Amino acid sequence: MEQFTNLRSLTLIEIEFKSLEAIFSRLHKLKQLRALSFNDYIIKMKHPLYSLVNSSSIRTPAAFNGLWGIRPSHGRMPFAGVRSSMDGQETVHSVCGPIAHRAEDLAYFMKAILEQEPWDYDPKVIEIPWREEKYNEGKTGKKIFGVTTVNGVLGFDGVVMPHPPILRGIQMVVNALQRAGHTVVEWRPYKHKYAVDLVRSIYRADGGEDIRNALTLSGEPVISEVANDYGPGVKEKIDLNAMWNIQIKKYKYQQEYLAIWMERNEINAWIQPEAPHAAIRHDQYKYNGYASVINLLDYPAVVVPVTFAQKEIDIKDLNYKAISDLDMQVHNEYQADVYHGAPVAVQIIGRRLQEEYVIGLAEQVGRALASS
Repeated sequence: MEQFTNLRSLTLIEIEFKSLEAIFSRLHKLKQLRALSFNDYIIKMKHPLYSLVNSSSIRTPAAFNGLWGIRPSHGRMPFAGVRSSMDGQETVHSVCGPIAHRAEDLAYFMKAILEQEPWDYDPKVIEIPWREEKYNEGKTGKKIFGVTTVNGVLGFDGVVMPHPPILRGIQMVVNALQRAGHTVVEWRPYKHKYAVDLVRSIYRADGGEDIRNALTLSGEPVISEVANDYGPGVKEKIDLNAMWNIQIKKYKYQQEYLAIWMERNEINAWIQPEAPHAAIRHDQYKYNGYASVINLLDYPAVVVPVTFAQKEIDIKDLNYKAISDLDMQVHNEYQADVYHGAPVAVQIIGRRLQEEYVIGLAEQVGRALASS
């Protein structure tokens, strides 16, 4: 599911971008525009961009490599011709989005794609052109940001406590925004444990068959993170009626979350970690809830790089009282020496289909951090 590769390797990029290049070519041929080289358009830019698919496969590579990335809502960016795992799973949609070195490049990339009117060639794309006014609105003026908070801990979703570098990164963002004149308020996460479990039931609805078939074809070994969720005997397939019931629960959860947002209409976006840890060691990725809840809600989210783990100040709490076995497993993984220097990031989350506005807000966060 995670499809990250060296941004500077043209050979690998040409392989990974074969489907996206076909989209560009098709768009320009159909619109009878000047032929456009994909390499000229993307690779030779001062700040190269890399498009990925499938849930946190945009945000996690960005967060773990000190880069920017946006997970757009389903329907904003073309997906036709892109190969994806779990093809046909339409309850929590896979999406395409860029990874970049700057927030401005996220905007440039999306604007360039949407100017080609991809809704004429991909029936999944909603006819919403790039809205420059929303982008400008997001990147100017003083805003109100919510920060995921449980029991007074900024950045905690109530399920898994983030590691010290992540908590410090959240506090850095809060301090920077306040110094820049923005308002920061607590945002109480709503039923995130329920949402995480619901997403997992969706991803495992086929009993892991799709993932196992792909691994059989490639001959790849099953890494522990995949085996835990999709290995043989982990979960039985669910029937159609059960799937419909899950879809009802998903829609109800989306309605409830929207109602809460509308009740707190003052906030422009909310901020939370992308993951409970900095760039993780192999075989230790145990909790994807900070990202997967956003997938269920189908909200746009921009990853903002903040800082790097520092062993001298990111001290492990040896007296921490875990709230679950999973929470303790994640807590035990943290070792200050091991994670020293690993990238730390947050995500800025906005209302559905408000990509331009959220990118603009992320720019403001980036400017505030740079000035602090």
